[in-house]
Amino acid sequence: MATAPADTPRSARSQDQSAPLERFIREVVAPQHGELNVRSNVFGHSALMMGAARSLGIKIRKITRDHYVYVYKGEAIGGFDGRATTLSSDQARRVTQSLPLTRSYLRASGLPVPESTSFAPHQYDAALEHFRSQQGEVIVSSARKHSGFIARVGTASEEQFSRDWEAEVEAVSARSKNFQQILLTTTAPGIPLRVLTVGERAAAAVVRVPLYVVGDGNLTVGQLASREIKQRNECNYLAEIQPKVGEKFFQQLPVNSRKVLPPGTVQRLDSSVQGYGDGRISVDVTEQLAPEIAELALDAMWAVPGLSAAAVDLVVNSVDSLESAVLLSLSAAPDIAEFRYPAYGSAQHPNRAILRHLIEHSARGARKSR
Repeated sequence: MATAPADTPRSARSQDQSAPLERFIREVVAPQHGELNVRSNVFGHSALMMGAARSLGIKIRKITRDHYVYVYKGEAIGGFDGRATTLSSDQARRVTQSLPLTRSYLRASGLPVPESTSFAPHQYDAALEHFRSQQGEVIVSSARKHSGFIARVGTASEEQFSRDWEAEVEAVSARSKNFQQILLTTTAPGIPLRVLTVGERAAAAVVRVPLYVVGDGNLTVGQLASREIKQRNECNYLAEIQPKVGEKFFQQLPVNSRKVLPPGTVQRLDSSVQGYGDGRISVDVTEQLAPEIAELALDAMWAVPGLSAAAVDLVVNSVDSLESAVLLSLSAAPDIAEFRYPAYGSAQHPNRAILRHLIEHSARGARKSR
């Protein structure tokens, strides 16, 4: 794992400009800065699924308040409850809600999973000691997924670790003690990748990029951040998930808003806020994805019984190489909007892929029953 020299305190380490994520931002995202996808009409997950169903001639019948059935040519081909479809079993949903359980299934299938250690919310001192002993980056996350859960980007900064810990403790505070465990997962510095797998193929893939700026040797970090947010706010989809980058925002970051970065220097502005409002964007890499990574994502999905459509979260060194790739988590009920509305790159149609697979799966079942 790439690390700073042993005599450098973790709290003093700056972002490594040669690290995979910084390199991806500098070489892939920044050159597309003027090509941001600006969308005026955007739809949520449910609307995207319903629109795709209509276009494919699939009817939707309401069974109860939250349960619906897809009907194609007079035959029920499946259904959905919220974002979960019948392509995921009850067992698969239970497994993917727990990170330790998910990783136990992945390990049992011989798949690469990073090491992790769990702590109770009151064990901050022990968690900090563990963090300081690690090489590479540490991801702070709840052992059991909660509303708005998104695996954080790993950090080697003690200040960022403390903020991530506090935010996660707050997120789990309303739960019973049995479900408040917090995981510290150690990985090599890498790129956070999410692959949507459906049936026997990877239907879409995005890199989840935290808020960042690139220095120009003139404007301050604060000015660059304000300019970046202003551009993103032109897109209705992105406008909903951007933070306000005033002094209060920078108080939670280890970077001075008045600092002027050298030209080409990438500065991540990782927020301790999760989900909406953290400034995260998705960058489509479906066509650039290495076949070996797609195969690994499919293997991860198949490792969980009853799961044939999922979002697979990985940390990779590069999207076109399997080298050093590890699996973080699975979601049996992913939001497809980030694949449909990437900030950069081509829009994908995972909604159609999911529904077509339901049609094909139903047709195969009908042939077997004859």
